[in-house]
Amino acid sequence: MAAGKRGISLCACRTERQSTSLSIFGVIASTIIYGGIMNPASALMWSQTVNWKIIISYYITGIPVDLVRAAATFFFLWLGAEPMLEKLDRIKVKYGLVY
Repeated sequence: MAAGKRGISLCACRTERQSTSLSIFGVIASTIIYGGIMNPASALMWSQTVNWKIIISYYITGIPVDLVRAAATFFFLWLGAEPMLEKLDRIKVKYGLVY
């Protein structure tokens, strides 16, 4: 428990929280991580035979969806990051997670 509190307090004081940098991270995470996992997963679920041509075609056809999701993630985090982080800071103080 003490290690968890120490990690939260170090994380809270060492990082600058800017909505733009958080939004850019969200775009990268949603496009590369989520798209990188779900595009080949859809190929595995719907195709009888799987080869590299099919996986690449699923990546290419998934690009528009990935870009829309990335734009929505950027917009949501750019607008809502600061209010959510303020609420999380109050919860940390209220429940004694920060020294």
